[in-house]
Amino acid sequence: GLLLAPGARQTGACLFTPVAKVLLYAYLNGYRVTSVMLQDLAGNAADLEAEARLP
Repeated sequence: GLLLAPGARQTGACLFTPVAKVLLYAYLNGYRVTSVMLQDLAGNAADLEAEARLP
């Protein structure tokens, strides 16, 4: 394997942490947006069903 100097390994960690935070934030944000959209679609479908049952 590759032998990295301690400084290089620290630099890698310093670069990795913000990238991981951004990816995690994007994932959580996307999950939240998706769940809101799905709830919205489900609500619309329920409204349509309720309207269809009206005389």
